[in-house]
Amino acid sequence: MGASGWHYRAPFVGSVKATHRFVQAQLLSTGDYLWPWETFDPEYVAPVPRPRSLPDLEAAKDSENFWDAGTHSILDTHEISEAGSVGTIRPLSATELTEVFGTHQPSAADFDRVFQPGPSGPLADLMGERWTGRSLVLYHNGTPRRSSSGASPATDVRPLLGPRGAPLLRGVALWLSHTMLYSYFTANSDEAAVTSLEAPEGPAALFPTASFKHLDPYLQVPRAEAFLTGIGEEAAADRPRAMKLLAEVGEGDIVVVTLTDEFRDAIAATDEARRRELAGFWSSDEKLEGSAADLLPVVDELAALAKQAKPSGGRLYCHIAG
Repeated sequence: MGASGWHYRAPFVGSVKATHRFVQAQLLSTGDYLWPWETFDPEYVAPVPRPRSLPDLEAAKDSENFWDAGTHSILDTHEISEAGSVGTIRPLSATELTEVFGTHQPSAADFDRVFQPGPSGPLADLMGERWTGRSLVLYHNGTPRRSSSGASPATDVRPLLGPRGAPLLRGVALWLSHTMLYSYFTANSDEAAVTSLEAPEGPAALFPTASFKHLDPYLQVPRAEAFLTGIGEEAAADRPRAMKLLAEVGEGDIVVVTLTDEFRDAIAATDEARRRELAGFWSSDEKLEGSAADLLPVVDELAALAKQAKPSGGRLYCHIAG
C-alpha cells in the first residue's frame, strides 16, 4: 500500500500542543477527512458515527478498525512528542532547521522557498516513520508569526490537505503564529457577528466590544470557564460553540469565532470577589504578562459584556486580527 501525506499551516495559539488540538478540532468541524467505518461493509463491521469532538475521536481510536484505514489526516495523531512513535508529531530540531533553512528561526519566506508538497524536497527527507508527522514554527524578526500566505485551519482547511492515498500515513504539520488583537464582543446572532468583518474598525464600530492584545480565546477562555464552572478545561474546549469559526477574511488574516453560552453565563454571574479570584488565576499564566491587579480590569470588561448580552439572549464572540 502507498502512503498518505498531509500538511497544514495554522496560527500558533500559545504552544505547539494547543495548536495541534486547535487544528484537529477545526478539521473535525469541516468533515474533510476519511472515516474508516464508511469504507466497511456494515453487515460485517458495526458502523461508528463520525466524531463530534476530540474525546469522541479518541474513543474511536481504541478500536482496531480505526487503524485499518485511519482518516488520512492530522486526526491520526494524538500528541506532540520527541519520541517519533506512532501517532505523534515531532518538532524539527534546531540542527534540522539550520540544515534546511540556514537558521533555527526560519521565516515564512524561508519556508516558501524550501517547501515542496508531496514526497520530495528537503523537508520530505526529514519525515519520520509511518503514522507520524513533523512540525515547525515560522518567525518574523525573531518573533513567532503567521505568514500572510498561511491559511487558517478552519472551514477552508481542505485546500491545505495533502494527497490522500492508502492508510500508511506520513505527513508534515506546520504551525505559524502572529501577534493578534483579540476583540471580544456581543451580538444577537451568528449572522450579525459575521458583519464585524465588513467594518474597517472591527466589531467596535457595530457592537459592545472589549479588545485585548494577549487574551487568546483558544487558551484563556476554556481555562476561565473551567475555573468558574468546575468542569475540566478539555471539556470546556470541546463544547460545540467553543471557538467555533464563523467566518474569515483572506486566508485567515481576520477571523470571528464563537464563545460558549456557558462561559457567558458563568462570567456574567460573578461578583467582585469572584472576578478578583479569576484575575488571580489568570495571572499565573505567563503568556498574559500581568499581575492580578493588571488583569482585573480585563475580567471586569468581559463580565460587563456578558451581563449586557445575557438578558436579551445575546452571545459572545471574538474577532481576531493581526
